[in-house]
Amino acid sequence: MLSIPSNITPEQFKRVQGAKENRRLNRTFTSPTDKTVNLFQGVIRCGHCGGRMDVITRRRIVGTKKWAKGGEKVEVEMSFLQCHNAKADGDLNCKATNTVPYKQIHNNIDNESEILNRIMLFRWEDYLTDEKHEEEVEIQKNKRLKALDEKNQLKAKLENFKKAESEYFAKGRAVPINLEKQQLEATEEYKQAETKYQRAILDLQNLQRKKSGKQAAKDIQDKVKLFLDKDRFIKEKRSEFNLFLKEIGFAVEVLIPEKVSKARKYESPIKFDIGIGMYDTKTNKYIGLDQRAEDAYVLGIDVKEVMKEQIAEKNRPILDGKTTVIIGKN
Repeated sequence: MLSIPSNITPEQFKRVQGAKENRRLNRTFTSPTDKTVNLFQGVIRCGHCGGRMDVITRRRIVGTKKWAKGGEKVEVEMSFLQCHNAKADGDLNCKATNTVPYKQIHNNIDNESEILNRIMLFRWEDYLTDEKHEEEVEIQKNKRLKALDEKNQLKAKLENFKKAESEYFAKGRAVPINLEKQQLEATEEYKQAETKYQRAILDLQNLQRKKSGKQAAKDIQDKVKLFLDKDRFIKEKRSEFNLFLKEIGFAVEVLIPEKVSKARKYESPIKFDIGIGMYDTKTNKYIGLDQRAEDAYVLGIDVKEVMKEQIAEKNRPILDGKTTVIIGKN
């Protein structure tokens, strides 16, 4: 039987024990449908293994005066970040098993806000240059022309099958089964090519309407500022903002410190890096951050030349070790 410490009342003791049991049985993980909504779901990654980070939310009884013994107790909600691969129900292929604070308002910790402020300070004007936009438009035009060429080739192939079929009919002969099969396959291929071509046209139109350069950078910064000032605690707006981050290919890497002891507390701002994500072209698996533009700026290298290289690589898969990667997530 547990004894009640002399400095708290039986009622307080009962409340604390009940909260402990509730935490043991009801450890929860946020998802886009929960009221908290993991703002960076799909874009926040473990700095050790590249796996996704989960937001863990708990409620605890804490003292109103930090580190003080006794005194008034209150129930608070706090959230942490943990690598999914390091959890008991994860893949268990990451050694960063501990958690780091995400939001703990009672401790004046708001790392979500820290990340958002870093997004505003990110060098968007270097990544969203006018030159980059013009290059991307040209590349998309080439994709449209390639899709049109594929469609026309399949159209000619289909017309040849139809012509052959008509000749069989004209001679009063039965159409071979293999010809009918080939014609059906060609018809299906043509439909797919037509869909691909229409998609290429739409992508080009959307890209041509897209802003670039300093104006695009300002729009992103304004959007983040508006979200911080007005929309951050609105569930629907959080979901919309999460989609926005995915669309621009944004990624965050959190470096979880090694656990020294069970009692160690991490209540300082977390260490994280931000940038444009790189992904495996076959599996869509996250590879890492592409921060060459940021590094070039620090080293005094011409950022525009670095960005030209990034433009080419975004549309031409590159080899990173044994893995083919693309810059930015489509």
